Amino acid sequence: MDRILQRCGLGDNTYISKGLLKEPTDMSAEAAMEVVERAVFGVIDELLMKTGVQCENISILVTVCGVFNIMPSLSSVIVRRYNLRHEHRTYNITGMECTAGLVALGLVQNLLKIHGNSYALLVSTDSLTENVYKGNDRSKLLSNCIFRVAGVAFLLSNKPSDQNTSKYEFIRTIRSQTSNNDRSYNYIFMEEDVEGHLGITINKDLFYAAIKTIRLNISIIAPLVLPLSEKFCYFINLIVRRFLLRSNVEPYNLYLSKTIDHFLLGFLP
Repeated sequence: MDRILQRCGLGDNTYISKGLLKEPTDMSAEAAMEVVERAVFGVIDELLMKTGVQCENISILVTVCGVFNIMPSLSSVIVRRYNLRHEHRTYNITGMECTAGLVALGLVQNLLKIHGNSYALLVSTDSLTENVYKGNDRSKLLSNCIFRVAGVAFLLSNKPSDQNTSKYEFIRTIRSQTSNNDRSYNYIFMEEDVEGHLGITINKDLFYAAIKTIRLNISIIAPLVLPLSEKFCYFINLIVRRFLLRSNVEPYNLYLSKTIDHFLLGFLP
């Protein structure tokens, strides 16, 4: 674990649960819930202060918690804390790891297409307090080192009055499903080791699954964003290679930089 911590790039300003610093370690549900509340309430308070939006104006709430599953749900905890109205539409997504954040964005996008003139609050967090691995299987020790206390909150709006003041415009979401592939399906798994310790296994197929998913996503999004000049060059190259049987012609490499200014590979907490 020391070697992993030295190589993972995380600095000293990251946070872990206070319960994990105690002796003996406190992995109780109360300690895990305290971590989630501190992260979630902090980002929501900051978001509302920056935007000036009142809680009563938010009509859609979507919460994400990848591993930690609580009852009542995280969405119910937020509704009670901020005294949201009974007609709020609330959704709680859990058990999908980092993917859940991207799924939630797609859900919010679809909800805003149906409910006009609305604010939607998306909150994502997680807690590994109850799922710290205590064994010696190296493939399960990685999750102890790279996951930290974090939370993020987005406020999305389809109000015409917010069009010129919003920070970003949310255009589309594209999600590629690769779970039918054995390597993609098994790269991260919650299971017990030979000694009965529960942990999250992360193996080297993570890179394979990521590359496979990125290729699928680019194949879908490229035709939507590339200029006509790039599409034309690709089309001519395809005709030469496929119909003229010119096997010595290399496939045309698309220049995505002509359309895309920034490309971020990452996940919501």
